[in-house]
This record gives sequence, structure tokens and C-alpha cells, in this order.
Amino acid sequence: MWFLYLLFILILLPLLAPPIPLRKREKSGWDGLPFVTIGLILVNIFAFLLTVDNNNFSLSEATVSQSIADKFGIVPRSPSLLTLFTHLFLHGSWSHLFFNMLFLLLFAPHIEDALGRWEYLLFYIGGGFVAGLLHVAFSLTPLLDAVADKPLVGASGAIAAVLGLFAVRFWRAKLRIFLVFSVPAMYVIGFYTAHQIYLGLQSFTDAGSSDSVANWAHVGGLLFGALIAIPLRVKNDSRQEYTLEDAEAASKTDRWLDAATLYDRYLAEKPGDAATHHLAGRVRVKLRQSEAAHQHFTESLRLYVLAPPNPANAAAIASVFTDACAAFAAFPLPATLLSRVAGACEETGQYGFAERALSDLCRDHAETKEAENGLFRLGKLYLGRLNNPEKAAKVFIDFLMRYPESEWRVHAERLHTDAEGKIS
Repeated sequence: MWFLYLLFILILLPLLAPPIPLRKREKSGWDGLPFVTIGLILVNIFAFLLTVDNNNFSLSEATVSQSIADKFGIVPRSPSLLTLFTHLFLHGSWSHLFFNMLFLLLFAPHIEDALGRWEYLLFYIGGGFVAGLLHVAFSLTPLLDAVADKPLVGASGAIAAVLGLFAVRFWRAKLRIFLVFSVPAMYVIGFYTAHQIYLGLQSFTDAGSSDSVANWAHVGGLLFGALIAIPLRVKNDSRQEYTLEDAEAASKTDRWLDAATLYDRYLAEKPGDAATHHLAGRVRVKLRQSEAAHQHFTESLRLYVLAPPNPANAAAIASVFTDACAAFAAFPLPATLLSRVAGACEETGQYGFAERALSDLCRDHAETKEAENGLFRLGKLYLGRLNNPEKAAKVFIDFLMRYPESEWRVHAERLHTDAEGKIS
């Protein structure tokens, strides 16, 4: 008998599973935490615990207090700005709360990434407002007279707005349906929209008595999410994201010319993307287009250097310079850029490439302050990191001869003595 129960559960579980986005989010770690979405979920849970009917508080049957629903839910005959906001944080039951928060957790982090945290919060509340207004507008008609005095509670209108924007912004993303099938999100959400409109129209036939989930509020949220994409210009973001995605796919299959074309198209709109300049430089190397590769590598380094210094940027700078050195016997760069590149290579333990950057700096920009500092750093690099006191001693002698008035002269003399002592 237990086997039949288990089989029944295994069959039923996929049918109850919500659609799951298969799209990988760009952000990860602490920066990738969807703080606003998590905050909204916690506020909704807390609000439900505060507003539940004390006479019917149980895990299976808890419901929102009728007096709270009447006061803070949207009653179509007497709506207010306050209830257009507060109804978003009230829920009728545990199951109502659970499924709304589940869909919010699955879809909203992607929209929070796409819009930014504060913009996403305003969008979420705006979607709830529009959903509530459409519900009021339809409920005040004679066709839906049965719901005109019923309070509307729940976040589903705002969540519908999230779904609508998701379908437009991530139109190429797929959803896992019934834990088995992968279907484009725009088809699934489009079908859901059509179904909500059908149910809304059907409710006209019985004056709204069959409208138990406020279908027109869902439609309002979905339309708001889809239409707000126009002024937000999220289609541009979609095009850029998918252009970059296609370029990376072309690179993985050695379609270098296609990849170069796609990277150029992306960079024409986002010329300040250092990581993409790096990738484009790699592709140009594969195509033996040295001048274009040099330009992309140089621009990538310049952009990384201009960004606020941090370990991730240092690693990126070292990676770009490593690729550039592998591709070019000589890779000329401005003095300031070479100095920063050398520092990044030292910071990430790429001492051989730090040596090359400092050597190039001293050779190509001998008359600059950066070269003076670079030669001193090169001696320290040989002595402290590369364990080569002979070269260190020669570099410090060269330094003292080239820059006899240097502010680092005393320090260089001491380090030269240390190097000589290690040789003997």
C-alpha cells in the first residue's frame, strides 16, 4: 500500500510544482542577494501573523481578520490610496500567502537585478496600484456587482506585474513546467494572461460571483508589467544581454567571425564594458587581427584601471595583460597604465608578468616619474618575490645611476646592500 501512496505523490508532485525560471542570474554572492524581494516576503509573512483572525488561528485554517480585510483591503465601492497600498501586504490564508510568496521568490530576484533595488520596489508597488485600480474599475460595473462590496487582499496583482515584465525583459528565458518540460517564458506567461482574461470575461456572465481570485487585478498587473517595459527600455537591455550571450556561444564553437561581429555590435552600445573588450580582444587574436586585438586589450585595461580598485579588478587587469603578453611579443602601453598593470600583477601573484610590465615601463618611458618608481619596484620585485638578488643588485645600481636625486635613493642603497649580502 505504501508503494501506491509513494507513486501517487510522485505523480502529483510535478503537477503541483510552479513554473521555475531556468535563467541564471548574473549577480552572485552578497551583491546578488535580492534584499528587496526578501524584505517583501518577510513583511508579508509578518503582516499575516499580525492580521490573522485570533479565533481561527491554525496551521491549516488561519484566515485574515474580516475587520482588517474590510479596513485595509480594497473595497471597490470605497477605495482609497491607503488601501491600494495596504492590500498588497494582506493575505486571506496560509495557502494564499505561501503560493504568492513562492512565485515572488522565483521570479522577482531577476527583475530586482534588472531594474535595481529601489526602482524594483517602486515598480512592485506601482504594479499593485494598477492591478487594484483595474479591479475597482471592473467591479463598479453592473457586470461584476457581486464583488463590489468584497475586500480585495493579496500581493498577486504586484506579482503579476513582475511576471509581465519578466516575459518582456527575459523573453528568451525558459521555464521548467511540471518539473519536466522547458517552455519559453513568454509563451507560459502569455497563456496565463489569456487564461486570466478568459476567466474575467466569464465572470461577467454571473455578475462576478465566480470571480474568487480577482482575475482583472491579475490582468492589470500583467499589462502594467508588460507595458512599463516600453518607457523603461528593457528591450534594449534584452537585446544587449542576448547579443553578448550569442557572442559567447559563437566563441565556444570557434565561430570567431560571428563572435567578433556580435561583440562589436554589443560594444557599439556599451563601449564602457571592460570585460567584453577583453573577450573581443581574444576573438581578434584568433582572427589574427592584431591591431583590433591590441585596441580591445588596451581599452579593457584602461577601463579596469579607471574603476575603483578592488581585488576583483586587480585579477581582471592581470588576466587581460596575461592574454595580451601571450598574443604579442611587444605590447606598448602608456606609462600610467603600465604602472597600474604591474601593481595588479603583483597583487595577484603574477610576478613574471609584473616583471614584464615594469621592464616595459622602464624601457619605453625612461624619462617619466612612473619609470623612476617602476625601476625601484622592479628591484624590490627581484629581491623580495623572484628571489634573484643578482638582478636586484644590478637594477638598484642602475636606479642610483639614473636617478641620483631620487627621493628613494637612501632606501635603494639599503636594498642594494641587502642584495649584495644575499649574493655573497
